[in-house]
Amino acid sequence: MPVVGLREGGWLRVSGGAVTLHGSARVFRRGAPPAECRTGPLSP
Repeated sequence: MPVVGLREGGWLRVSGGAVTLHGSARVFRRGAPPAECRTGPLSP
């Protein structure tokens, strides 16, 4: 299960099974380096 660290002003929209990031965030997944993400869909 990923952990999402939202930057100030960032937010998530969850609709059905889709999650969309608005703003920027750092996504942490076990066994992988942190990933910087910007506005757009997030995949599991």
